[in-house]
Amino acid sequence: MANTIVSSEIWNAQLLSTITPINVAVQLTHEAYTEDVVAGGSKVHVITPGAVSVVDYVKGTDMSLGSITDTDEYIQINKSLAWNFPVDSIDRVQANPNTVATYVKQAGKALSRSVDTYIFSTYSQANSGNKITGASSAALKIAGAAAETSPYELLVDAGVKLTTLDVPLDGRFVVVSPFVLGVLLKDTTRFVRASALGDMVVTSGRFGTKANATPGFVGQIAGFDVYVSANVPSASAGANTYMVFGQGQPISFINQFSTVEAVPNTLQFGQILKGLLLCGAKVFAEDAKRLGSIYVVNSPVAS
Repeated sequence: MANTIVSSEIWNAQLLSTITPINVAVQLTHEAYTEDVVAGGSKVHVITPGAVSVVDYVKGTDMSLGSITDTDEYIQINKSLAWNFPVDSIDRVQANPNTVATYVKQAGKALSRSVDTYIFSTYSQANSGNKITGASSAALKIAGAAAETSPYELLVDAGVKLTTLDVPLDGRFVVVSPFVLGVLLKDTTRFVRASALGDMVVTSGRFGTKANATPGFVGQIAGFDVYVSANVPSASAGANTYMVFGQGQPISFINQFSTVEAVPNTLQFGQILKGLLLCGAKVFAEDAKRLGSIYVVNSPVAS
């Protein structure tokens, strides 16, 4: 009989180590609360400190005591992602490192796509003033004969919005769809593209981070590190998309493998491998000013 305890531990460790390296969204999130996850449907409470007021001090004059109001916010663990598939023999798979790597890679990719999509969906929790759209909330045309503006101009506007809210200049990012990246790549004057040669790669705003070692990183423009993902939010059956921009790690994300099991396959010779990933994402009130979106048409517009 296969050792299901060993099997679970092997797959659990391999999958957890596979998801993050290929995930675009996770690297842009704050994960400090992951250890607090206990079960699906639970909450992780986080106390957000209030603003501190600074006043002028006059020598020899008593100061009025200020006040601080803390806010109790929480992340709901409301996303449960599951997977399961049969294998001929868990023992045989474990004995072949290449086979293990192949299964792990495929499972990791599938989970990564789902996690990316889920995290990017929190764009709607951004500060309302950081949501850039056309008239009547329409998508902006950025390519084709009927183009109204360019991604560069929109990102300049996005930068102004962040700076107005006292958001730091360093660590600013934008995640775009493959189509929007194509438009950016044609802007050879202003888009700083990461070197494909690898000898002189463009580094992002995070020290020690190189393009060829950072999932999705493709270059820089208008003070933003640019990432590409096929999992950014879309609308109108994919006809329109959101460019998600921000600074630092404005989204809090928690995740934990609740269980990974290898159970006998009663219909065939072999076993069934299945797992459950619990997660939750939240943009806290103080972090909302560091997140925003730009709603654009995800294709050229002729007229």
